[in-house]
Amino acid sequence: MVIQNNPISVERKSGHSVRSHVRHKILAFLGCCGYRAGTDGSVWTRWRKRGKRGKGGRGGVIRHLCREWKVLKGSRSSPGYLEVRLIKDDGTGVIRITIHRLVLLAFVGPCPEGMQGCHRNDDRRDNRLENLRWDTDSANKTDRVLNGRSNRGKHYNVGEEGGHAKLTTYSVTRIRDLWSNRKATKKDLANCFGVSVATINDIVLHRTWRHL
Repeated sequence: MVIQNNPISVERKSGHSVRSHVRHKILAFLGCCGYRAGTDGSVWTRWRKRGKRGKGGRGGVIRHLCREWKVLKGSRSSPGYLEVRLIKDDGTGVIRITIHRLVLLAFVGPCPEGMQGCHRNDDRRDNRLENLRWDTDSANKTDRVLNGRSNRGKHYNVGEEGGHAKLTTYSVTRIRDLWSNRKATKKDLANCFGVSVATINDIVLHRTWRHL
């Protein structure tokens, strides 16, 4: 279910203003109707803490659903992505999921086999729908080259950190395209695709992959 923002709204009571062009979708497909995701990368909740069970509060937190929506603050995961914890409708479990994946699932659909959630600008905190897409690992690495981030930071797992990458037809085509358009150096391409500079040199000179 996709809903448009109501200008009268409960978000104002929570101290948050919402732009009229932002769309929201209830996360019923995850069994979490107490939450919704926005195309601006926001996640909202109707769950509230009511108190604690048992003497001294040792029995755990009591939660309930209320009518007002409130923005849910994400936490930073070890690879640098923002993630949230969602309580299932029946209260039997918690779903831990990154916000970019949640937004893609809500507005694009399930992740196709062999693909992953990609940030177009490589900013892992920018979870607007327009900045996200399902794509291949190879295309994700290409983004890093185009954004000048192919060898920055330990979270990118490229070069030696990425292990021995297996080049595909798509990878080779992208390498030649980036090189011919002077969008990346051979060293950048080698770091990005996890191969040696010599391998990149052979590819751009058509010494290897001659059938392409």
